Amino acid sequence: MFDIPIGILGSAFSALLAPYSLLDGSIIVSAGTPLSLLMSRSTIFPAYNMLLRLGLHNARHVRIFISIMQMLYDSIEVGGVLTSDAERVPTLLQQGFGDATVTNIASNYMLRAYDASTFSSNPIHTYGIHIGKNESVAYSTDILYQEEFQNLPSINSGTTKNKVHICARKDATLLNQMVEFCNTGTFLNVCEQDPNKCIREVASC
Repeated sequence: MFDIPIGILGSAFSALLAPYSLLDGSIIVSAGTPLSLLMSRSTIFPAYNMLLRLGLHNARHVRIFISIMQMLYDSIEVGGVLTSDAERVPTLLQQGFGDATVTNIASNYMLRAYDASTFSSNPIHTYGIHIGKNESVAYSTDILYQEEFQNLPSINSGTTKNKVHICARKDATLLNQMVEFCNTGTFLNVCEQDPNKCIREVASC
């Protein structure tokens, strides 16, 4: 059975099931870890912050609460579950660079948790992420949305909402990669075949 989870809980679900041989593979789309890192940098955080401030006095209390919540969540989150000797299922990870909902820093942390590799044809290579490591059971493919990526703030703060989070899930190139992975279990190097080399001027979907 292939699992196609979208989001943070989906990756935790896949990691927890891996030792029980209940999955043949997993596809993680537009997700990151840890929750405490990406939460306050996400465009959806203001709604959560408003609810938290009903019971907490200031931003410092909100940060403390999120940090305590993370300590509890570590026991099931993918970064806390996967260790160097943990059993893993073949996992395809996909993300869009320029995502304002799940920061790419958090997405790259998730790649490290999976000890994932990227393809040499990916539009952006992140320091510390393997390129073309043949024995990897996890591979990442990225779509670069140029306008949104250039507009991300250089400081440690949130950003304005954009469509990258949704458009990456709908991109035809990544959907073709999903189909190939589900049918054959093969990590298809789609950026090499894509006429735009997985680079989009703007997220429009």
